[in-house]
Amino acid sequence: MIPVYRRIYGDGGYLGNTPYPGVEDLLHALAAAGVTMTVATSKAEPFARRIVDQHGWTELFTEVVGDTLSAGRPTKGAVVAEALRRLGDPDGVVMVGDRVHDVEGATEHGLRCLGAGWGYAEPGELVAAGVERVLATPAELRVALLG
Repeated sequence: MIPVYRRIYGDGGYLGNTPYPGVEDLLHALAAAGVTMTVATSKAEPFARRIVDQHGWTELFTEVVGDTLSAGRPTKGAVVAEALRRLGDPDGVVMVGDRVHDVEGATEHGLRCLGAGWGYAEPGELVAAGVERVLATPAELRVALLG
């Protein structure tokens, strides 16, 4: 099933990704403020790179890290570990995620984790997972990160 999904997704299925309202403004504001941003996704990395590029965000992100096509990074913790390795294991990293797996991956590496309340999580999922705080909108996240 996974090879079929990846073929369809890679042949253009990824083009159906639509950013949530306010996300593009958030990304540009963070980049303008000098925030180093990295994508850490469970999607296969080549597809994640295409999605970032499709939206014109390639220059906003220092790294785009995902699973390998052979499932070499099968957990969010493994993806986060690779992202931290590529970044040189910097201090002050904050993970922003919208699912329990994001919180788990951050916790595994001792990172703060803020919840994107506009994402895919079921009500209460992020709080139950131990997220530091859930932000309802990209604008609220901007304030939380930049003040």
